[in-house]
Amino acid sequence: MRREEMLSRAKWAGRLEERERIARELHDTLLQGAQGLILEFQSVANRLPLLHPIRKQIETALNQADDFLEEARGRVQDLRSISGIAEFGTAINREGELLAGRMGVRWKFSAQGDLRSVKQLVAAELYAIAIEAVRNAFAHSRGTIVCAALVFSDCSLGVRISDDGCGFDAARNTPQGDACHFGLQGMRERAEHLGARLIVRSSVSHGTEIACAVPAATAYITAVPRRFFFLRSCGNTGRGGAPLDLGAENAG
Repeated sequence: MRREEMLSRAKWAGRLEERERIARELHDTLLQGAQGLILEFQSVANRLPLLHPIRKQIETALNQADDFLEEARGRVQDLRSISGIAEFGTAINREGELLAGRMGVRWKFSAQGDLRSVKQLVAAELYAIAIEAVRNAFAHSRGTIVCAALVFSDCSLGVRISDDGCGFDAARNTPQGDACHFGLQGMRERAEHLGARLIVRSSVSHGTEIACAVPAATAYITAVPRRFFFLRSCGNTGRGGAPLDLGAENAG
């Protein structure tokens, strides 16, 4: 048993190291190169008269490039390991607040249960699932509110993302085929790596809910809980520690 645990830790450490390497390479090449191009085009625009129509077109394109670069930096940051549960929860809430301000959509974050020490790779993978779901909800749901819940319980660590938007016919669409399933395949693969299950509930005009619960034996470093303290909820903070109810999905 100890040998299997050591092999598992070595595999997870290798994956974290690879993620860090890719993040560094993307930052040092793609992002730095894109920033250099933006500065060059800004220099060209500055040479044109203030009211010149070409300058206006260039500056519009540069604003779009800045947005792209900001999004790319966020994706690179997602590759970097989440070192602790405080960072994990705070990062999800920070991303939601940023998108809510930009998109004009309400954001509600809640945390339930008692704080547990979470394994590093589990935190990183569950964070990636949550962030993908949050970004998709803001970008595609056309709703008025996006909600996220982080749930600690004795049997699992769960995350749930929901919105009140347009939804989709989850019974007919598949991650491989329909545009409504942005990023779903990647989220499912991450969940499978953790021995977890990704549940998708959605119907046309009734919003979407994505939930994932990682078994406690996989998620937690220790079974001894500490009182949940790291983040004031933007919604309601539960104390009961009830497990995330995955139920059944309607994604076929």
